[in-house]
Amino acid sequence: MSRYPRFLLILISLYTVTGEPDPPTQPQIMDTQVTERQVTINWQPSSDGFGPIRNYTVQVQQDDNEWRTETAYIMFNATSYTITG
Repeated sequence: MSRYPRFLLILISLYTVTGEPDPPTQPQIMDTQVTERQVTINWQPSSDGFGPIRNYTVQVQQDDNEWRTETAYIMFNATSYTITG
């Protein structure tokens, strides 16, 4: 038997979700991030409303065609994405 008493410490963190996350900032494109076949967009995350952002979705429209959703899973901590086409 140990000479030291046993202690049990339980820490519970509770966050209240105040709403949906805000969209990220307006995507930025630098001239150096554009080539003939790809473009890289950059953004900064906004308030998450205490609800974790799980991923981002990027939609693309070329000329007057319909919008299409990129199929890549863009991680929650990403701040850029390269579109190839």
